Amino acid sequence: MKRMLVTALVVVGLMLSGWSTPATGARDDAAANPLVGSWLVEVEFAGEPPLRLPNLTSFTSDGIVTVAAPALLPETPESGGSRDVFSAGHGAWSANGENGADVRFIFLVVDDRGNPVSINIVDGQLAVDEGGESYTGEFSLTIASATGENPPASGGTWRATRITPGGTAIAMPEETEAMATPAA
Repeated sequence: MKRMLVTALVVVGLMLSGWSTPATGARDDAAANPLVGSWLVEVEFAGEPPLRLPNLTSFTSDGIVTVAAPALLPETPESGGSRDVFSAGHGAWSANGENGADVRFIFLVVDDRGNPVSINIVDGQLAVDEGGESYTGEFSLTIASATGENPPASGGTWRATRITPGGTAIAMPEETEAMATPAA
């Protein structure tokens, strides 16, 4: 009995210390990928005028991606005055070449009363520059609406700067008008 308790404590200790199994689709060489780390990302949605938003994105060596986006986005003409609230984004990434990656993450969206609005699915590709301090890429956004009336997919581009201790100065994107298609 004592031996089982010690074994259980060791297993729990390993789990709490960060021991984990790689996410589905993660490659063995993901830890060497220059994408691993945290980034300040400027997301630009296509449209007239374009919508630019800041995000914080972190990629782990075991294939996990988390995204912190503005929880409350600018009002759009389609919203009818409702302000949608977004969860953090969660997903997975896999290396695509030495400096690239394929990524998918999902946001949950509710209205300002907590009613489900949509699940927003972001799929994209990105490439880290040779110095490892920035990345660029493109993405598509698919919205699975709670009403079943799904708008056409939209998309845009990413430009990111690595977050490092004592790193370079970071600026917020310029304010833009809301575009006609809801974004995530």
